[in-house]
Amino acid sequence: MSLRFRSIAAVVAILFTAAPLAAQNNAERVYTRPVAPGVTFTEIVRPALPLVVTVLKVDLSRASVGAFVANDRINSSTREVVSSAVARSGAVAGTNGDFFPWTADPLGFTVVNGRLVSEPYPDRPAVAIRKDGQVLMGIVQMALTMHFDNFRMLKANGVDRPIQGGELIVYERYFGPTTSAGKDCAEMVLRVDWPGLLERGYADAEIVSLLEEGANSIIPEDGVVVVAKGPRRVELLNAARDQSHVRLRLALQDEDGRSWLGVSEAVGGEPWLIKKGEFSKRTDRHGLDAATPFASNRHPRTAVGVTRDGNFVLVVVDGRQITSRGATLREIAQLMMDLGCVDAINLDGGGSSTMVVRGLVVNSPSDGQQRAVASGLLVRSAEAEPAGTEPMTVMPSTVQLTAGQRQAFTVSRADGTPLEPSQLGALIWGTRNGGGFVEQDGVFVALRSGSPVVGAWLAGSAGEAKVSVSPAGPGRVRVALAQGASLESASTALVIAVTDALGNAIPSASVRLTIEGGSADQTQLTTGPDGVARVTVTWDPAVAPGKRRIRAQSNGVSGSLP
Repeated sequence: MSLRFRSIAAVVAILFTAAPLAAQNNAERVYTRPVAPGVTFTEIVRPALPLVVTVLKVDLSRASVGAFVANDRINSSTREVVSSAVARSGAVAGTNGDFFPWTADPLGFTVVNGRLVSEPYPDRPAVAIRKDGQVLMGIVQMALTMHFDNFRMLKANGVDRPIQGGELIVYERYFGPTTSAGKDCAEMVLRVDWPGLLERGYADAEIVSLLEEGANSIIPEDGVVVVAKGPRRVELLNAARDQSHVRLRLALQDEDGRSWLGVSEAVGGEPWLIKKGEFSKRTDRHGLDAATPFASNRHPRTAVGVTRDGNFVLVVVDGRQITSRGATLREIAQLMMDLGCVDAINLDGGGSSTMVVRGLVVNSPSDGQQRAVASGLLVRSAEAEPAGTEPMTVMPSTVQLTAGQRQAFTVSRADGTPLEPSQLGALIWGTRNGGGFVEQDGVFVALRSGSPVVGAWLAGSAGEAKVSVSPAGPGRVRVALAQGASLESASTALVIAVTDALGNAIPSASVRLTIEGGSADQTQLTTGPDGVARVTVTWDPAVAPGKRRIRAQSNGVSGSLP
C-alpha cells in the first residue's frame, strides 16, 4: 500500500492506551486521550506522507452512540455544523454522517431517537444501533404499508422528503411544522404511535382527517400526515374515504435476512468498506478499486466501523491540505481493517469530514471551516460532565501568522504554573471552527487566512488563544472567463484570481496583463478583498479567436488563457 497503512498494525495493540510517540523528524506520531468513560480519542500523524487520522473508539457498554439531523429537522432551510449538533445535544463527541443533496435531507436510512426519518437508499449500506448497544451494518430494504378495513392496501414510497409525481410520502414531525403539500395532492392526517411502528413493526392509527386537496397540513406531535400526488392521489382517496382507522405495517430487512425493527439510531453511507472481516468485493463505480475519482483519488474521508468485540469506531482522514493528502477508498478500508474493524462503511467525505471532541474540531476540515451537514453521529457519555478543576490559560494568547506557518502553544494554570505531566497526557487540542490543524502536542499549522481560535480541554476546563492568519505571497494566478463570456466575442469579460499556495485569496495583489490580439481597458490591476480582479478585453477583429491570448502576472507567478 502506498500509504503504508499496514504499519499501523504494529501499534494497534497500544493504539488506544499509548502515550504520544516522540515527535522527531518524519516519524509517525500517535496520541491517545481519554474523552469520557468508555470513549477514547486517538490522533495518528504521519508527516512523511503526509497523513492525519483522527479516531474515536466507543465501548457501547459504557457510552452510547446516536444520530442527529440538522437542527432536528429533515427539511430545514439550513444545514448544521457538527460542533453545533454536539453542543445542543450534550454529546462529548461527534462526526458528520450521510451524503446529502444541497438540502438538509440525508440520502439514506436515518433513525433519530427511535423515530424513522428517512427511508433506505437503494443498494446503499447503513449503520444502526439497537437500544441494547448491538450494532448492525447492512443494506436495508423497507416496506411501509397501510391496511384499511375495506381491504385496500397502499404502499408508501418514502418518509420525510419532498414528494415527486406519482408518490405517496409519510411526513412525521422531524420533517418540519407542515407538509408543504400543494393542491395537486391529497392528505390524510393520522394519530399514531410512530416510534412504536419502528419498534414493533405495526401500529394502529386513527384517521383524523382526509383532504382531497393538499392544504399544507400541520404535522401533529402525536401522528403523521400521508401525502399522495399524481395518480396516487386517487388511490389514497379511494382507500381512505369513509374509513376511521388504518393499520400501518413496517418491514425492515437487510441482505442477510436480519430484521432491523427496534433500532434506535441509524445513518446511511456508501459504500461498504469491510464486510464480515473481508474487504468489499463490489466491482462497480463504488468498488474499492474502481477507476473513478470518488474511489481512486485521495480525498478527506469519514468512516464508521465495528470491531470483533463490539466496539464502535469512528474515523476521519484529513485531505486536500499540506498537512494531510487524504485516502482512496481502498486505503480507508485498509485503515479500518488495521484498526480492528470487521465491518465498516464509508460515510460522506470531502469538505463534510469533521470530528468534534469536547467542543473542539480535532481534525482540519478541507473547506477551511466546518461544512454544514444534513446528519451525523453523536457520542454520549453515561456520566455527567466533569466539573472543571480550575481555569486554564493557553499561551501565547494572541498570535499573528502567515498561512503555512506553525506556532507551538502551551497550557498552564491560571496562575502561570505548568500542568503536571499526567495532565498534559490527557489534554485535548483543537480549533473552534477549523482554519488550521492542531497536533495533540499543541503545535498549530495555519492553513487558512482569517481568525481561527485554538482551544484546549482538560477534565472540564478549557482555554483558548486567538490567531490572526494572513495569506502568504502569490502562489497561483488563474485567468478565467466571466460567466457567459467567450473568446469568440468582440469583447470578453475576464476574472483574475490570485491565491497563495494553500488556496487563500490574496487581496490588494498587483496584477499585470499581457494581451495578444486585443487590448484591455486597463493592464495594471489590483485584486479586491476576495483576491479577484475583473477586466474586459476588446479584440482586434482581424485576429482569429484561436490566436487570442491573455497572460496575468503577479509577483513572479503567472497564469494564462487559453
